Amino acid sequence: MHIAIDARLNAYRIGGIAQYTQQLLTALAEIAPAVRFTALEHRKQRRPIVQGANVRVRRLWTPPHHRWEQLSLPVELASLRPDIL
Repeated sequence: MHIAIDARLNAYRIGGIAQYTQQLLTALAEIAPAVRFTALEHRKQRRPIVQGANVRVRRLWTPPHHRWEQLSLPVELASLRPDIL
């Protein structure tokens, strides 16, 4: 199974949703080593929010809450094809 998690907000914020996303991805990667995870991070993210054997990072150009997000994000994710987003 391949699960992609939208972590683009982590490039802009420190607490709240960004912190929850980081903790969620860390815990899921630890308890489900057979599942492949992809952290969808914004290109301005300086370092990966989570590192692990079953976690990949995909840098995206589309920032969170952008007015063209509904058009540009599916184009960026077309080749990824996760089971769950």
